[in-house]
Amino acid sequence: MIPRFRPSTRFFLFFLFVFLSFGLLNGSLLNAQTERDRTRQIEQTTRDEVELRNLEPTLGEEDELLQDIDFDYGGWFRHAFYRSRDNLRTRRFKMWDFRLWSNFVYQNTHQLYMRVMGMNINYHNNNEYYYMQENDLNAPRLDIGYYYGDLNKTLGLGLGSDTKVRLQLGRNYETLGEGMVMDDRGDGAKIEVGNDKIEFTGLVMRSIYSTDMFDRSYLDFGSNRYVTMSGEVVGKFSETFEVFGYTLFRRDKNDASPLNLTQRFGYDPQYHGGGVRGQFGPSFVYFAEGAWELGSRYSDGSAARDRIEAFAFTAGADYTFVDVEMKPKFSVQHMFGSGDKDNQGTVVDTVMGNTAGTNDNTFFTYGYIDMGYAFYPLLSNVEVMKFGFALEPWSEHELLGDLEVGVNHYLYRKHRSGGGISDRAILPGWSQSRLGHETDFFLSWRPVSDVSILAQSGIFYPATHAFSQDKRRNFFSWSAVIYF
Repeated sequence: MIPRFRPSTRFFLFFLFVFLSFGLLNGSLLNAQTERDRTRQIEQTTRDEVELRNLEPTLGEEDELLQDIDFDYGGWFRHAFYRSRDNLRTRRFKMWDFRLWSNFVYQNTHQLYMRVMGMNINYHNNNEYYYMQENDLNAPRLDIGYYYGDLNKTLGLGLGSDTKVRLQLGRNYETLGEGMVMDDRGDGAKIEVGNDKIEFTGLVMRSIYSTDMFDRSYLDFGSNRYVTMSGEVVGKFSETFEVFGYTLFRRDKNDASPLNLTQRFGYDPQYHGGGVRGQFGPSFVYFAEGAWELGSRYSDGSAARDRIEAFAFTAGADYTFVDVEMKPKFSVQHMFGSGDKDNQGTVVDTVMGNTAGTNDNTFFTYGYIDMGYAFYPLLSNVEVMKFGFALEPWSEHELLGDLEVGVNHYLYRKHRSGGGISDRAILPGWSQSRLGHETDFFLSWRPVSDVSILAQSGIFYPATHAFSQDKRRNFFSWSAVIYF
């Protein structure tokens, strides 16, 4: 017989979590990430929160519509607060995010999905964000908008109901594999061909110009221009086991020499990778993904291209005790991105980046992997071990049943001890492999179907002599989303 947790145990565990999580706000802060890095993390967190609420149907995977036309609409309002600190200042801002979507489906064959967004960011003061205005209002603009159609039905290809040929045109979020190499938004065309056993996806996508570049040494980093071409094949051996492989080419369309003729800019990578994902029973979920990065780029002080030769991989597993009260879940993940020993500074910049005349062995990705709240490095010249634990203290309670709390612990090391990483406070050339460790806490709760709440906090402890400052770094955020 499985022992039952007494109510006193539940309350003790829950309030211990809350005490530790919010107590992190009193620590010394240091956050040396670039604003683009942090913005990327915030965008992904927002997406994680709201994409589950996306009510768009998938063509051909639902029962036939009772009517020729199906139309639905909705939206959400999100309010969030973030607090962090870099070398010089505490940074705080509030964000109001408002999105409206509509979904039109005709004869379960043609779909038109549109989502517009408006956002206002209120910075605490100009001393914290010296290059920003106190309020940054993003007028309503297109967030997602695409046409998705069943070509098998439209063109009468006669391939049978088990074979799908789908076309997507417009702006959407796109992911390869588990998202390690690409998890990005853009404008383009995608085609899907396959059946229950195998599926091919081809994509041509252009970046959204208003997004920032990672390369802060580029003069016009606020306007990102590149084209992505990718293909992915997924083999479905059963309902619980898949194997996938992909190829991606990205071409930099930014001005190659905005400053002078001796320093040119451009990063043209290609990725070749694959992996597996699956599940054993209702409790055990696993995945693994690896990728080689090739291509060419311009290096520091150079007008000639150098080769890119890098690699990365990640593997992880979750185990949930689904039949145990509070549903405890344990997780583990290993992440690795290769580095370059002669990289002169941060891996995201051309100036003070790769040494001219040498291959660039630093893996650089446009994907997303959870690497911690406070430190949050890119998967470049780092090796990370992640250990997690989560539970639902009142899984059977009517109001608190969807409340989940959890903790994640990270261990960070460099691949090449003398090379740089994405953190600007790193000491380049210093032969130090250990970077430090971090503990994060989170609380997510959906008290009713139309409201969700998320709180996150983390503290990073730098290793001695690994950074220009050895102070702890903290991060805290909370958000509330109202759906309608």
